[in-house]
Amino acid sequence: MSPIASHVEFEKIEAAGISGEGVILDWKSEDEDHLTLRAVARAVSLSPEVKLGRVELTCSLLEWDAANIRCDRGIVEIGSKPAAQTRFAVHFVYDLERHQLDLNVNQAEFAKGRVGLTLKYSPLSWRVDGRGERLAVSELRRWLQSAGVWPHGYADEAGTVTFRMTAAGDAGSFTHADIDLNASDFSITGRHLADHATFHVTASAEQPAPGDIRLRGGAELTAGAVYVESGLTLQDYHPGVTLEAADKPITAGWDMDYATAKKTLRVQRFDLNQPGVLKLTASGDLTPAAPAAVRRLTLRLDDVDVGAAYERHVKPMCSHIASLCGLEAEGRLSGGLTWGEDGVHDLHAQFHHIYLDDARRRFRLSDLDGDLWLAGGATPMTSTLRWSSASLYRLNFGGGRVAMSSKERQLAITEWSDVSVLGGTLKLDQFEIARLGHPDFSFKTRGRLSPVSMQDFCQAMGWPIFPGRLSGVLPEMMYTHGDLSVHGDLVMNLFGGTVVVHDLRVTSLFGDTPVLTTDVAVANIDLEQLTGAFSFGKIEGRLEGGFKDLRLENWSPVYFEARFQTPRDDHSRHRISQRAVDNLSAIGSGGVASSLSRGFLQVFQDYSYDQLGIACRLYHGVCEMDGVAPAPDGFYIVTRGGLMPPWIDVKGTGHAIPWSDLVYGLKRIASGDMQVQ
Repeated sequence: MSPIASHVEFEKIEAAGISGEGVILDWKSEDEDHLTLRAVARAVSLSPEVKLGRVELTCSLLEWDAANIRCDRGIVEIGSKPAAQTRFAVHFVYDLERHQLDLNVNQAEFAKGRVGLTLKYSPLSWRVDGRGERLAVSELRRWLQSAGVWPHGYADEAGTVTFRMTAAGDAGSFTHADIDLNASDFSITGRHLADHATFHVTASAEQPAPGDIRLRGGAELTAGAVYVESGLTLQDYHPGVTLEAADKPITAGWDMDYATAKKTLRVQRFDLNQPGVLKLTASGDLTPAAPAAVRRLTLRLDDVDVGAAYERHVKPMCSHIASLCGLEAEGRLSGGLTWGEDGVHDLHAQFHHIYLDDARRRFRLSDLDGDLWLAGGATPMTSTLRWSSASLYRLNFGGGRVAMSSKERQLAITEWSDVSVLGGTLKLDQFEIARLGHPDFSFKTRGRLSPVSMQDFCQAMGWPIFPGRLSGVLPEMMYTHGDLSVHGDLVMNLFGGTVVVHDLRVTSLFGDTPVLTTDVAVANIDLEQLTGAFSFGKIEGRLEGGFKDLRLENWSPVYFEARFQTPRDDHSRHRISQRAVDNLSAIGSGGVASSLSRGFLQVFQDYSYDQLGIACRLYHGVCEMDGVAPAPDGFYIVTRGGLMPPWIDVKGTGHAIPWSDLVYGLKRIASGDMQVQ
């Protein structure tokens, strides 16, 4: 028999979802029982996303008879570039009657490890069983990248993987798939991270109906760490979860449904157990490819160690959300929430001996106990919280108890036990929270402050110390988008007069640099009470004035226009002691006081005056000084007059005094450390 040869080309061949483009078949026979075969495809697509590129099959000894075509020494080459080319020895048998193909790759070298594959294919069904032993991830990446299945943006891979997998289907698509994978010393960087992780994953996928995929599985992390983005967005930042294996493995399990047409993932169940840190259960609907990935989420947390959870899951966010840095936390927490596209719908938290302490002294909370309900429905839910002490910036508060009612994502106080603060008490008549968990979350409050110790208040604020009591009404205050504003005037009773704070606003209240702006009006202050609170010297009379455009950055003044003077209609006794005269001179000159007593005036302990006043415009760290009237080479702080001699006036000469020097001098006066020569 003479040799027979044939050459056939196909533009495209499709079967059971697999397609080949640019297919060439060459065969020739030396006798009637032996055939040499070469089949080449320019590209092979296993799915719209997975393409193998060039695939070539050669068989130097193809045998056939009436029932089968058989190849015992076949070679398959995948890829056109030598660096990413893969070569396997293959054995296959094709049943001519049933049109069934059985193919086997046995222990082939691949990715510095070994792989095996068996394939059974017929027009009605197919099945693939694969296995890989200690495959190097760095080598595996090159092959997966050429096939188009390596995720974009991932690099720095290392470690090895071992797996067993099975996939089966019918003529149109797959029906189910299973994989059992072990990874050792696995590292990779990208949107999600792994650092020398050792883990075991079992997963299965079923397609009960076209386009619907059921996903089940579990994972166990026994060494190293992984970082997984959550899909949420906070302040343009996409936070994630860091899982680092310790003494006991971290375990997870899931049961999900994926709709390919809508590209939505319904999480029936997801469990995570991080021993010593937290237990989490979640369910919900996600759209992974959409900007707002979370459409619905139900989350349950149990037995959370607050300190460990902060260190593992919150502290790593500090580089993006600075307000989360520098916290110390203790206690345990349980609870759950329901999250929708417009934020939190329902929230329940149970607190057990919670302690929070901020290293930047923004706040502190001790021994918080109780539960908190935020209800999204129309049925009210009640909750109660208790704490032993707290602080907000420099103010310390005592213990308290509050009862609340919540419905339709609003939270309101129904019962409030007065909280001690600086020797007085804080009474809240109103406290409401709206849209908790939503970007435009807000709260508003209104209350009263019974007399508190001014000495304690000044010490807390870092001001000069003076005695007395402070009381007043707290108008409605509102917090939203990180800003605090007071709607109305904050009225305080102080030194026999009133201090009224207008248009108080604090931006970035819990940020790195809070900014406070306000105007302050002072009326009918009794100077004898005021000066008696300091080691200043005695002044009798009344005082009015205030601060205009006061601005504090990080609680330190950077700008204001201040003026204080004797009211025009003040008919009270106007007397001033020699010590007060010297201290006013020190303020007005910006230097150390020197006695103004000269000649026969030194025998008097106090003097009469007509008007008293001083002004300061703080700008760029310098106080531009002024008084009640111009004077040669300066300004008058005190003008002479009154009913009884001796009369005296006091002149200031320091038109521009560094603010730091002025504050230093005031502190020395207040402490009695300013010496009169």
